[in-house]
Amino acid sequence: EVRDIIEKVEADVQPPANEDEDMSDQDEPEDEVYHLDISMTDLETDRFDRTRLQFLQGMLDNLDQRFPCAPVLDAFSVLQPEQIREPVGDKLDILCQHYEGSPLQIDSTRLADEWQEFKSFAREHAPICNASSMQAVAKVVCGNAMIAELYPLVAKLYSRAVAMPVSTADCERGFSAMNRIKTDLRNRLLSSTLEKLMMISLEGPEREDFDFVKAANRWSTLRNRRLFNS
Repeated sequence: EVRDIIEKVEADVQPPANEDEDMSDQDEPEDEVYHLDISMTDLETDRFDRTRLQFLQGMLDNLDQRFPCAPVLDAFSVLQPEQIREPVGDKLDILCQHYEGSPLQIDSTRLADEWQEFKSFAREHAPICNASSMQAVAKVVCGNAMIAELYPLVAKLYSRAVAMPVSTADCERGFSAMNRIKTDLRNRLLSSTLEKLMMISLEGPEREDFDFVKAANRWSTLRNRRLFNS
């Protein structure tokens, strides 16, 4: 998805194939600029175009800095269930090159052979064949010891793919939760307590589904508390 966005923005930044083409010859009404019903002079239109291109170029620079491994993220799409039956192109090679020198270190020849065997297996294995997402396939491949043993390199790729954050949203959500929990009045919370409270806040059940009575009874039995002895 990131690569698709970058390609669309790059296409919008590129000048037309025929630079001498007069934009006024198109079918748009003269009063409309980029489908907006605005009347602009030639000077204003030129200024708008320059500002727009500067904005798009800045967006491209920001995307490149935020997602420096966009080709690698795009290569992981080969693990999508709908892509398993399709030719892989150079995506497996990109993944092998990316992990070269890392503890994962995947041999491209071994992976290519293993991937062909896995594709044949996936066509006949209903949980993979009928999977709706990469996460569903990863759950089958990595959660079944026999499949993971038969296709260890494929299982490693799936485990990396589903654990890879593609945005900073989770980190930002975590910082927001920490700021809500560790206030000025609770600044002496232990790190272990803060971690548990954040885990409950981010991953715990909805308030309507939480049994507070059961939790209170459990808490009261962990140690001898004066509150319950009075």
